[in-house]
Amino acid sequence: MAKKDTPTDPSSMSRRRQFIETYKITKRTDPRIGLWLLLT
Repeated sequence: MAKKDTPTDPSSMSRRRQFIETYKITKRTDPRIGLWLLLT
């Protein structure tokens, strides 16, 4: 099963799932996003 490049429609996702998807997309461009979230 291949991963989808396009995100799912936000209106069909829960708030938590939206955060997870946003984190995954951001992680591709900024690998230190976990550190930024930890420090905030």
